[in-house]
Amino acid sequence: MVIRALYSLLLYLALPVGLLLLHWPKGSKPKIGKRWPEHLGFVPPVDGHPLWLHAVSVGEVIAVTPLVERLLAEYPKLPILVTTTTRTGADRVQAAFGERVIHRYAPLDLPDATSRFLRRTQPRLAVMMEMELWPNTLAACCRQKVPSLLINARMSDNSYRGYRRFRWLISPALQGFHSVLAQGGQDAAHLIELGADASRVTVSGSLKFDIKISEQTTKDGHSFRQNIAARRPVWIAASTHQGEDEILLDAHQRVRQQHNDALLIIVPRHPQRFDAVASLCQRRAEAEGMIFNRRSLNQLDPTCGIYLADTMGEMMLLLAASDICFMGGSLVPNGGHNLLEPAAVGMPTLNGPFDFNFTEISRTLVAAGNCQQVADSDSLAAAVSQLIANPDEAEQAAKAGKDVVTKSQGALVSTLLAIRRHLNSENARLV
Repeated sequence: MVIRALYSLLLYLALPVGLLLLHWPKGSKPKIGKRWPEHLGFVPPVDGHPLWLHAVSVGEVIAVTPLVERLLAEYPKLPILVTTTTRTGADRVQAAFGERVIHRYAPLDLPDATSRFLRRTQPRLAVMMEMELWPNTLAACCRQKVPSLLINARMSDNSYRGYRRFRWLISPALQGFHSVLAQGGQDAAHLIELGADASRVTVSGSLKFDIKISEQTTKDGHSFRQNIAARRPVWIAASTHQGEDEILLDAHQRVRQQHNDALLIIVPRHPQRFDAVASLCQRRAEAEGMIFNRRSLNQLDPTCGIYLADTMGEMMLLLAASDICFMGGSLVPNGGHNLLEPAAVGMPTLNGPFDFNFTEISRTLVAAGNCQQVADSDSLAAAVSQLIANPDEAEQAAKAGKDVVTKSQGALVSTLLAIRRHLNSENARLV
């Protein structure tokens, strides 16, 4: 209790800086805007004792989407409250679910903010994603008798070493969870060593493998491909970060020296960067005699060499329209992004050295023969050119990725069972 009080005091001292970071945009990250008081628990009330599911940002929202869809289908009368920390996460919730779920921004881990949030929302169950180990939030849930689950839990070696220094603070938070569903055995072991009750920890696999690609998305992707690059190679750079676009454009210049009709689709991670990336692409296209198109302007020239996908919520469609995927955030030290989406679509994947947020997934796909790791524009260009020149090799890599995803699915079922157990006493009112 004393330790948590000291932790809370430090958070209160840092609060002014935290609010400034939330209220104003920083670099490529969009600001929260007028909804920033929600981070202090001042959220509009929610009726019906919802199931509360917290997913920090875009990646977590994507991972949890199939779970939310199943819950909406199974419990049509159950309100589902989804919280995010970031604006991009909020935008993804809106794009995926519209008015079918309730969105609020998550409270900061302050005693009064978390208590206020719980009083105003009154959830019947709190479901946290991955590494959301917030001491005051969990304490408030226990105090207000809201059962809590940690799903899709992960704890890398690096994270474990960091959390271990604060075990005295993290251990009570972990002990507050009624169930912990870990992605793998190593994750489970780390969580138990940090204080989770071993009898409440199970290994369920990763929800990120339970990817569902709709027939309509595949159809739309193929239609787009026919319109812009029916008979020429297409590679996509997904979720790029500042500092990567120049490297990608350098690589594309080298690729076109061997395959002069190749098309590069660039998808920046953050919408705040769209215009800056567009300016960069326009300059490079003009200098190299290529045509540049922007999706937001509905430009669709079948001879364009660089295509900027500056819209939100269309990643799967764009992947379905491409042959090869490079995953951004990995040529600069951002930790990479989820390679399982392009693998599930059925395409070879490429990744830079900075993939520390997805190390296990990257290693699995590399070992299977789906993913190649590259270090710079030269090695990236060589890998792309090699795959374009050898379609049999590309097809084999694509099949390997699909097999990894298919064989690793099942976390969705395990997670649903855990949630059902906690909702079981409420079933009469939910159906």
